Amino acid sequence: MIYWISTGLLSAMLFASALSYILHQGTIEGIRDLGFPDHFRI
Repeated sequence: MIYWISTGLLSAMLFASALSYILHQGTIEGIRDLGFPDHFRI
């Protein structure tokens, strides 16, 4: 039971992080400021 709860929580955190790279304007601008093209973040 502990395994499934921890796996679910970890998956949710990783999913939220992935959404940040796709949707969050601050992250998008930060990647651009570093000089990377848009296709690199996806």
